[in-house]
Amino acid sequence: MNYLAAFGKPYLFFTLVPVFLVLISLRFLIVRLQGMFGQLRRRWNPPAPYDPHILEYFRNAAVFWFCCLVPSLILLYFAFYLTKYQYLGAHTENGGIAQLKKGTVFYMDQNLKEQSYPVKGNQAAAAGLFLKFPDWAQYIGLGTYHQLVSFRGNEENELHYQKIDPEDLDPYADPFFMFIFKNQKYMVIQALYMESPYFPAGAKHKILVTRNGYIIE
Repeated sequence: MNYLAAFGKPYLFFTLVPVFLVLISLRFLIVRLQGMFGQLRRRWNPPAPYDPHILEYFRNAAVFWFCCLVPSLILLYFAFYLTKYQYLGAHTENGGIAQLKKGTVFYMDQNLKEQSYPVKGNQAAAAGLFLKFPDWAQYIGLGTYHQLVSFRGNEENELHYQKIDPEDLDPYADPFFMFIFKNQKYMVIQALYMESPYFPAGAKHKILVTRNGYIIE
């Protein structure tokens, strides 16, 4: 995860939401804890005035704000987690350049990082993970994200046409993605595995990414 990237475009807007919630929760939690421990000191050091009702109020308030802090921290972690993915806007995004030569795909991503992937066959397809949020989520800075995770040859195409089972994604997905993938019917997030059309060996091919999948040029 790139923590600094979470505070830059296009991730910043959503990152500010959990940061705000964390700061608010921390502020009120600290104030309530100070009040609770102030009452406890009075109880432990008689005859200082002590009111059990005030102590109970501060204790319950501290528990409430702690319960608000925990999901806010989880949301902040999710904001950092999303930086592993490329944010997809309304238009086509550059996904990198790939070339298949002698059973290996040589790939350069949009950040000019080079990788190679052995494949079986004389054609190959880009394979990626997508996270899709509903349209209303754009108001808090969320959209569609993708991460290209591998290339697969046309002789290993069992994932290209069939329904994807969770165990099929074990080599490509982290536990957080797998949790969303397995439980997405209970969530507002769609976790998807997609492959591009096949491209032949030889020439370099530009990989374009849309919210609906990959395009090969």
